[in-house]
Amino acid sequence: MNISKLMKPLTAAGLAAFLTVAFPESAPGQSATRGLDERTYIEVVRDVLPSVVNISIEPERRRAQAEQEDVEDLLEFLFERRDQGGVRPFRSVSGSGVVVRVDNGKGYVLTNAHVVSPMRNSNELSLTFHQREDGSTHYDRTTVITGETVRIAGTDEFGDLAVIEFDIPESLEVRPIDFADSNEVEIGEHVLALGNPLDLNHTVTRGIVSAKSRFLGSNIYYDQLLQTDAVIQPGNSGGPLVNLDGKIVGINNAIASSSGMWQGISFAIPGNDAKRVATDLMDYGRARRGYLGVSMDHVRELQDRLDYYELDRPEGVLVTIVVTDSPADLAGIRPGDIIKEIDGRTVTRPDEMLREIARKTVDSEVSIRLVRLTEDLEPVWLTLDATLSERADEESVRRLHMEESDRGTARILEDSDEIEEHFGFTVEPYVDEDSETAGLRVTEVAPGSKAAELGLQEGDLVTSMNGRSLWSVDDFERAWRQPIQGGHMLRYERDGERDLISFDAEEDE
Repeated sequence: MNISKLMKPLTAAGLAAFLTVAFPESAPGQSATRGLDERTYIEVVRDVLPSVVNISIEPERRRAQAEQEDVEDLLEFLFERRDQGGVRPFRSVSGSGVVVRVDNGKGYVLTNAHVVSPMRNSNELSLTFHQREDGSTHYDRTTVITGETVRIAGTDEFGDLAVIEFDIPESLEVRPIDFADSNEVEIGEHVLALGNPLDLNHTVTRGIVSAKSRFLGSNIYYDQLLQTDAVIQPGNSGGPLVNLDGKIVGINNAIASSSGMWQGISFAIPGNDAKRVATDLMDYGRARRGYLGVSMDHVRELQDRLDYYELDRPEGVLVTIVVTDSPADLAGIRPGDIIKEIDGRTVTRPDEMLREIARKTVDSEVSIRLVRLTEDLEPVWLTLDATLSERADEESVRRLHMEESDRGTARILEDSDEIEEHFGFTVEPYVDEDSETAGLRVTEVAPGSKAAELGLQEGDLVTSMNGRSLWSVDDFERAWRQPIQGGHMLRYERDGERDLISFDAEEDE
């Protein structure tokens, strides 16, 4: 059986996966501290269930369609559907969620983005809580919150996560569920799944963690999904995945199915990723992801030229476009480079690199190892540092990269004489293969020139100008035209020692 054909991201209409990762009896290396006995599941459910939310959305288009149905056709349809199992034909779109924060009388529910996406065509969003009366062993009290007291705090389509904010009524006692470290989840650990499958409120199922680091295809952001055999069905999307300590280790996201119903395989977004995105959505209203500023392709697109790079395997990411003044541009990445590692982690495909960069925090520095061809078609290895900016929404990113392509950023840069005229020295591209450092090596300094006045000497290696890494004379000229707050900063190396020269931009006129 071809499993890859069965893996489907869940839709708002209900192809949702609801998973929970729990841990077996306490043992060395496991993150759950509670042992497994006949009362364990009961105690976990009592702790977690009051914070699990049923999310219901009734699209206007469905109500309008129902009103237009002929009575006879509607009755025939209803009876036919009942003969097939009693599924309600105009059931509201539904999903699940979990409270992850309570602050100043407001609660915050984490769910999947595809659960709330029908809000574009709806006028009603309801949250249903299921709780026990004091001393009761049954969850027989429900609280429904709807209307203006419920709002979408933020949606992240890229990662299929969303946060719903709601005003906590006085009659409702709710507490947030903590996150566990999902990196510590082990294959074989017990799991509990809580949610709203097939509109059956607050259903609980159990299973084990079947696998880790699953990847469902390039249209899914996460490449480290948790797989479980806990029973999930349409309506479980966005529900929490908890361990035996009652902590979230995943948010249910997808199932592998040929029928749209559960067939023993389901997936969850790792809790560490979900927690980071949820925090951004609650604090900023958007997910703040790292952005490098390159368009990429598979290295096989180089075809005959791939042999020049002398790679052991045809793997890595081919840089096709570098956005002007992006972190990649400032770091010195160039079209034609093949990126092999990000912070020591091997990347073999464009989608893999996209996720690796996107999961980094804004303003973080990443180390990028790449191979580049010189003008003589000789491969050189470089290690460049880039400070990531914030990734914009997907439409803005696509538009920016298309505009950059129209400007011809992927051109071959040509040297000119402008540096020699204004700065008074000549340089040539140079790579120190031992240290994997690139820059412009000074070949001559004119007496009385700006370069001589600043103390530069023949043999110095100029590595950056105004924060822009240098590989060609064109790089230097672009940096020269873009001073920082009215001044220039030039970094260079001499005899293995690094130094920084700063001077006013007005003096170079």
